[in-house]
Amino acid sequence: MRRLLLNGMTTISGLACMVVGIILTIELGFIVTLQTRDLFVSIHLGLILFFLLDFGFRFLLTRHKKRHVIVRSLDIVLVLPIVGMLVPDLVVLSNYYFVQAALILVVIGRYGHINHVFRLLRFNPAQIFIIGFMMSIFIGALLLSLPISRVVGGEFRLIDSIFTATSAICVTGLVVKDTGQFFTGFGQAVILGLIQIGGLGIMTFYVLITLFMDRKMSQGETKEYQSSWSTSSLKETLAIIKSIVKFTLMFELVGMGLLFLFWQSLFTNKLTALYYSMFHAVSAFCNAGFSLFPDSLMGFVSNTGVILTISGLIIMGGIGFPVIFELNNYSFFRKSVLRLHVQTKFPILITVVLIVVGTLFILAGEYNAALDGLLFGEKVLMSFFHSVSARTAGFNALDLTTFSSATLLVILLLMFIGASPGSTGGGIKTTTFGVLLYALWNTVQSRSKIELYGRTITTVTVMKAMSIIMLFLLVIMMAFYGLLLTEILDFFPVMFETVSAMGTVGYSLDTTRLLTDSGKWIVIALMFFGRVGPLTIAFALARKRSKPNYKYPEEQILLG
Repeated sequence: MRRLLLNGMTTISGLACMVVGIILTIELGFIVTLQTRDLFVSIHLGLILFFLLDFGFRFLLTRHKKRHVIVRSLDIVLVLPIVGMLVPDLVVLSNYYFVQAALILVVIGRYGHINHVFRLLRFNPAQIFIIGFMMSIFIGALLLSLPISRVVGGEFRLIDSIFTATSAICVTGLVVKDTGQFFTGFGQAVILGLIQIGGLGIMTFYVLITLFMDRKMSQGETKEYQSSWSTSSLKETLAIIKSIVKFTLMFELVGMGLLFLFWQSLFTNKLTALYYSMFHAVSAFCNAGFSLFPDSLMGFVSNTGVILTISGLIIMGGIGFPVIFELNNYSFFRKSVLRLHVQTKFPILITVVLIVVGTLFILAGEYNAALDGLLFGEKVLMSFFHSVSARTAGFNALDLTTFSSATLLVILLLMFIGASPGSTGGGIKTTTFGVLLYALWNTVQSRSKIELYGRTITTVTVMKAMSIIMLFLLVIMMAFYGLLLTEILDFFPVMFETVSAMGTVGYSLDTTRLLTDSGKWIVIALMFFGRVGPLTIAFALARKRSKPNYKYPEEQILLG
């Protein structure tokens, strides 16, 4: 009876959290008059009282009261608005925006209750993953819309806040407002938090919250996580998640330390230098491309240390966590070494090839153009940096508008390919590109099987690679057509912006700030598709069908 009652309360709590989302969306998206605000204040009070009563009933029903207080610690913030209403000297605690922020914290703490409602609705893991991204975008947009997030006098509409939040959570880097100049420290912290969540992944971040709050996961959640990470047990899943967090923090801390050494002389305040180092280290490892400098990294063309540090972080973030895991467990000195899997060797090979080829093409195309006036070593360094950054990061140390059309075409192809699977980057992924190249080569050689490092690549893998590329191309062409209809811009800059958004890169030929509202919505959808993945969205929308126990006769179709 007690468990049934708690499940019912959890369902109602999840629905109440959804009501909070709807109410805050209305408040955020529409002009609220004084009369309407009074209505919303009453709704806020009702929601606060509900959550406090829910907290109290759960406290009475649970046997582990201390644990309950820890798990529901974010609910305690709701006491402050009540105190502000009762104590005149503390009226700031009942401020309209403070109450909104308090409700957001409660919804974050009760994310599991919303998940409970989704499970009752029988959402599959792909659908939960997508909804998690959408909720994160909403919360981020709401926080960025608060006056505390931006400098006084800065115009920031709903579409701009959603665009920025989407760009951050999808680790893209396209911006409509200068991150360092337009946003306050709080707004920059929100963007940095969204970048970190997007880099780690929504599912990973949710499990971290669950573990931090010492909340037990249901059997349904356990199955979902095992399906998401292709593991055989919850223990193995948690081990992978902990490793992801460990390596992420390790690389970001190392990158922050190195950048601090190079930047401490730039700032009079050491804390400011440390903050800039932390922000750019996280942004680089997560392949986000957000920068606090108004010209990205154009002021560090001759600073080899900064360029190589950022490049290293981008490569490690884009190589994929599965590769990092196996390299970490690999011993180069023991006789009985663990043999590297194809899933590790193949992304490394394709990544190295793309970086080298990209560097050579950029160096050849811009040697006497955008790179003119630099020393030979600086030319090679800039070519290398933009070859690395073009595949998903979006940092630039040179003005892209000065690049030739040939070089921009090379960058466009690199943006389309992107990073490796299981990484913080986007694109079709290096392995998808590599598998199709090998499939093409085997077709030319009239081979019926695709062999790689002594292993046979299945036909299903090739078909999936082809599906990913076709879906990417389909989405890009539809969005490109839409942007050509809504924007009065040249053909190539629009195509460049489209591929950049879909590949979650963040490169732009000064096009983003010129977009109309319709164009911004199209780019928002592109960034979302690019980060979540068209195949994931297709799986989320598709209905489950049982496998047929029959097979039709085969017939040849002429191709080529």
